[in-house]
Amino acid sequence: MSFFGALRDTLLFFLFPFTLPLMLVACYAYPTYVAPPLIAYFAHCIFWSHEKRDGAPFDSFSKNFFLFKKMRRSMQLRLHVPPSLKKGGSSFAKAPDAAFVFAIHPHGVGSDFRALADGMFYDELGIKSWRTLAASILFRLPLIREICLWTHCVDASRPVAERVMKKGHSIMVLPGGEREQLMTEHGKEVVFLKKRFGFVKLAKKFGRPLVPVYVFGSNDLYQTSRFMYGLRLWMVKNLGICVPLFWGKYGLLSPFDVPQEMVFGEPLDVGEAVAEPTKEAVGELHAKYVTALTKLFDENKARFGVGERTLAVV
Repeated sequence: MSFFGALRDTLLFFLFPFTLPLMLVACYAYPTYVAPPLIAYFAHCIFWSHEKRDGAPFDSFSKNFFLFKKMRRSMQLRLHVPPSLKKGGSSFAKAPDAAFVFAIHPHGVGSDFRALADGMFYDELGIKSWRTLAASILFRLPLIREICLWTHCVDASRPVAERVMKKGHSIMVLPGGEREQLMTEHGKEVVFLKKRFGFVKLAKKFGRPLVPVYVFGSNDLYQTSRFMYGLRLWMVKNLGICVPLFWGKYGLLSPFDVPQEMVFGEPLDVGEAVAEPTKEAVGELHAKYVTALTKLFDENKARFGVGERTLAVV
């Protein structure tokens, strides 16, 4: 990609987080024209909180939005799905009501792959429906909120997760969350998982197989900085807000040309559903999951050019 292409990507990146301030400035400058639709928009967000219910997936947008198609090509995003999960496969996913808990690692600077892969799941995965758990803050930002909702996201709170699972949806979760996002470092494979038991407990509670997913190349899309890391870590722990400092090609915010290889592991059977799984049962299942994730990484790392790396689970 040329310098001007990278500059374009950077400007597009900045457009989204500043949509709310820009709207407020426009409302102040032209209240007669801007205020009514803006008030209507926020009223709609408050009274029709789709993220707290069943989401608002927009299939055509997720699959065919032209920017998503372009970004899938430029990021060389590919899905690698085993036969047991492949659409039309012969094992777990063959049952019409098959549902799973997909745990995706690592988060990366911005989990760029997440929204892009959503439109690819229709043709690749043998599941009838899914929802992705996303941070609450994302639903407070205009445009980002809509992109999240239209690509199957719902709020990541436990009540919402349990509600969508009761409806028979599979769920996609990035267990590392903001903590793992902040830890992202170019050239290193680190997942924040030792203290993340919630997704395992959900799987056991509903008897849903756990599927480890690793995205090779996610941590290499950008360089990151540890400037004021302590303050930013405090913000993650106390405010639930992550402020990553990063750059890509030409020092801008356009990602490096690193293929994104999303590799799905075999489903891990969790046994029968247990309404209130014990701490010991969850811990045992968590240990099995970490082993399965590490195995998935080790079996595929040489294939995707990172054979010298070791997966660190912290």
